[in-house]
Amino acid sequence: MYTRKVPRKQQRVALYARVSSEMQAEEGVSIEAQLAEMREYAASREWEVVNEFIDAGISGRTLDRPGIQALLSAVAEDGVDIVLVHELSRLSRTSVSDTFAIFEVLGQADVGFASVKEPNFDLSTPTGRLMLSLISAINAYYVDMLIMHTKKSKRQRARMGLYNHSIIPYGYRPTPDPDIPPEIEPDEAAVVRLLFERYATGTYSLLELADLINDLGHRTRGGARFSRDTVTDMVRNPFYAGYVVYKEGQRGEVGEVYDGQHEPLVGRDLWERCREVRQGRRYASKPTSTQERPYLVAKLAHCHVCGRSLRVQSAEYGPYYREMSYMRGHDDCPHSRRAAHAPTLHEQISGIIRHLHLPADWQDEVAAAVGDSEEVRVLHRRRARLETERRRLKEAYIRGDFEEDTDIYRRELARIRREMEQLPSESDLAQIQHAASIIRSIGDVWDQASEEEQRDLVRLMLEEVRVDVVNSRPLWLKPHRPFVPLWRAIPILQERDMGVFTPVWPPALAGSLPYGVLPPITVLPDLAPSLPFLAAWPWPVDDRSRITEPLSSTLKERRKLGFGGGPCAEAPWPGVPLQRLDTRKWPSASLETLDLDGLAALPSGWFSFITTPLALQGHPQRDELPGRIYRLLAPSGHWHVTELVPAAMPGHWTFSLFPDLWSLAQSRYLNGYQIYNLLRQAGFTVTQREHVFYQAISLQAARRIAARRPGLLAELPAPAFQQGMARLQDRIAAEGPETLIGSEVALVVAKAVRG
Repeated sequence: MYTRKVPRKQQRVALYARVSSEMQAEEGVSIEAQLAEMREYAASREWEVVNEFIDAGISGRTLDRPGIQALLSAVAEDGVDIVLVHELSRLSRTSVSDTFAIFEVLGQADVGFASVKEPNFDLSTPTGRLMLSLISAINAYYVDMLIMHTKKSKRQRARMGLYNHSIIPYGYRPTPDPDIPPEIEPDEAAVVRLLFERYATGTYSLLELADLINDLGHRTRGGARFSRDTVTDMVRNPFYAGYVVYKEGQRGEVGEVYDGQHEPLVGRDLWERCREVRQGRRYASKPTSTQERPYLVAKLAHCHVCGRSLRVQSAEYGPYYREMSYMRGHDDCPHSRRAAHAPTLHEQISGIIRHLHLPADWQDEVAAAVGDSEEVRVLHRRRARLETERRRLKEAYIRGDFEEDTDIYRRELARIRREMEQLPSESDLAQIQHAASIIRSIGDVWDQASEEEQRDLVRLMLEEVRVDVVNSRPLWLKPHRPFVPLWRAIPILQERDMGVFTPVWPPALAGSLPYGVLPPITVLPDLAPSLPFLAAWPWPVDDRSRITEPLSSTLKERRKLGFGGGPCAEAPWPGVPLQRLDTRKWPSASLETLDLDGLAALPSGWFSFITTPLALQGHPQRDELPGRIYRLLAPSGHWHVTELVPAAMPGHWTFSLFPDLWSLAQSRYLNGYQIYNLLRQAGFTVTQREHVFYQAISLQAARRIAARRPGLLAELPAPAFQQGMARLQDRIAAEGPETLIGSEVALVVAKAVRG
């Protein structure tokens, strides 16, 4: 969508053009043809064209189009006298109600309407309104008929033995003519035949088959690993046996089966044997199936690194939530196949909910949170303000105000969208009252509720839970919009993003957490590794050990592969203990201490081991550094990477006292997912995990750190920094300087191996 401005004359007319096809949008032929005829039409009536609004490649079946919304905004702001379209179908394609909604806006603004292809159309007369209804109905009828004829055509193609879908099954390649059946692709076909032959034996599970072809080096057309679900779809696809299927109903129905014109990849005897294996396993599983356990956050839990949903499973050692990226054909999640212990996770979420107590005068509290009729009016004004902000932002983008920094435009647009999404509707306000009445005593009755009741209550309140599967902790929780004001009242939760809450555990509860607890910070060390986030190195040094990890494990692994010790190197970092090497045990190994520039000056393939603690995140050539380290390593050489990941520690004290620092940290620091895939893109084989430590800090120590304004605190705008310092000082005055507040720190440790 874009806007063109021309000098103003008498009757101001706005042109609106639309095409629904991406191809048309790119070619521009249909758009330009519409505009040319509309300009000519306006000139013949001596109308002044003041705006041209375009929706390129967008369907008319929805009003959620930037061009039509900008047009309606111009109408509301008295910026136009007449709206002109090429034909009514450009305005709205299927919905009579949408068409009338547009004309209601025009009528309220006293704006006329004209159509090049319907010149006799006049909205102001009863005949014109009837014509509008008829034309709109015809447009809707046209689309319905198009859908009906499309279905009819697809059924006929199936009857003729032709494939209907745009994506040809793996094992075949398309032909230039859609009426000629697809041809066999030999390399892919060999994989398909292998799957069917092994599956027909009845000795392979679908997951084992996926692992088999992945281990043989085969990948999907998109370059991903074969997942269990992909293999399942393949062995169930009758196309491979020479059939085509037309399915008009829901997914899973058998549909109509016809003989295809294409060459089968597997014989029908083999297909039948595989079908018998499938049926036998399905029937065999029924008597042993057990009732689903009431997992507390089932269907709500997602991996905090990759964002994919977790699967609930049971084992001898208990129930858990497993990260399933690998099983689904993805290899980009560093936590793939790992699992969060369900009881540990459930106890933490239960601990949060137990704090959900509404006061005796909860009705007044909720009214204060969600508002009365005046608050509803404020809500409408706020929504209108955001709509205006969004419109003006898009207009500035169209004018080219963001040509030099489009990131600012995207961030502002994302912020406006987030705020609009979180604004409750009037129905939401009523739901909040209902929600409050449901949960006013949930903290009191939670422990008496059954597992099923607890699960249902959680689903009532929560939309999503991001889970750290390595440390079995909830990273953040997102309640449904009606519950957001109520969750803001939970004292151990803090709102990092709008409507998204992270637990910040008080020091008194630290002992019950499933990850490491470090001594509180009350006095600052002489050398702090990375202020304000990391005041002290979290791993203790064993003075009795003559060689440190991970150097010891690297040398042992390389020895198993037949390699000697070789030169090793470390790039020192303030506050991080240096490596130690036992030259009596490893006489062929040597250890050098070099900065990154010194490392880069050495020849390629030189080192068997390199460690660079905390050097990647802030490196000026962060994206190029992994490739440089890769070239320095010998075959099977190890790069040991340890980095701070603020995205995995939203409970850090800095974000509590300086909330604006959270968004700044997200933009400056890589998260665990990005680090893992940056290393893999450089060619490394990577093993990675996140380590989380709880470390309380005294208010006095926090003030001393903040007063230095180290690291990202120096980048905070002055007003945001001063507000944080004032917030910190108020807490010291109220609670005392030695009071401990909750905090946590998270680091990624990765072993990146060349080759």
